[in-house]
Amino acid sequence: MDAAKKQLLGLLQRGLPLVARPFAELGRTVGWTEEQVLQFVRDLFSSDAARPLSAVFDARRLGYRSVLCAINEPNPERLAQLAGRVAAHSGVTHVYERSWPTELDPHSSGGPGAAMLPNLWFVLAASQTKFEAAAQELRDFVAPYAVLFFPARKRFKIDVVFEPEQLANGENFPDDDSPCEELSVIQQELVCLLQGALPVVPDLFAQLAQRVRLSEQTVLAQLCRWQAAGVLRRIALAVRHRSGGFKATAMCVWSVAAERIIAAGRALAAFPEVEHCYERATLPAFRYNLFAMIHTSSWLQTQRLFERLAGAVGVTDGRMLCSVREFKKSGLTYFAGKSVVQGKR
Repeated sequence: MDAAKKQLLGLLQRGLPLVARPFAELGRTVGWTEEQVLQFVRDLFSSDAARPLSAVFDARRLGYRSVLCAINEPNPERLAQLAGRVAAHSGVTHVYERSWPTELDPHSSGGPGAAMLPNLWFVLAASQTKFEAAAQELRDFVAPYAVLFFPARKRFKIDVVFEPEQLANGENFPDDDSPCEELSVIQQELVCLLQGALPVVPDLFAQLAQRVRLSEQTVLAQLCRWQAAGVLRRIALAVRHRSGGFKATAMCVWSVAAERIIAAGRALAAFPEVEHCYERATLPAFRYNLFAMIHTSSWLQTQRLFERLAGAVGVTDGRMLCSVREFKKSGLTYFAGKSVVQGKR
């Protein structure tokens, strides 16, 4: 992949510019025509190298809540059956087996050793007013298994930009108690439309505006306001990291003293190789409170990166929970049931 394509791939993941001709604007940045940019994006989709173009919102600002959850099932066959049950729940968006790859010694750095760690990890999401009911429904759904909930305490980094040479450190949101955005019916319809697979066309925002019965200028102004307020993070594509060579993904966890957690989290988040980075609640069954996601092209490289990060930040007593199977990956659906029909690419 040449320099222009690498640059464009990073820009597409960071987000489209909120202007009338976003692909033309990207083309000017990398020295391409608008049609060349559009064809590049279409080729990414046709080769299944990227997920569809869509908006990424801050769930909290739209009145939603999401929590990382886990269950332990050591039997591989029963684990797959359990994962199917969990994935069938309408509020679950991501489901992974996170355990230890056969290529690595379980007693080596980051390994579980003889410990029994939760191995089925997933995200439960629902509106704030319905979350507790959804959580209880999930517990009933998977009984007699116990569901562990790991709510975020501090968010140090959210960054999902995959580049051929490294991950780009382009987004760092502080914790805040910002109020939920009160949306009109038309604004909710716009959110519904934006979270679908958006069309790859020159006048994207004009077409979206037509579907919600607003002018293009009004839609762009609204998107700019949402972005400035932190409601809208970006409108972007997501690279399928396995297609991009990032085949060995691990959720790294450490147990860090309360007085060091902020410094350690900020230091870890500063590394471009780190994607998400959170402080999460601990439980008697899982005492780790600092979480970070990393990706490389092999498990050995991921392990070496884990060691380098831990040494640089000064954290010990860590584990790598490696994503060895993906059962489900989907986005949270906001305002389900609204009348707008989602677009197709």
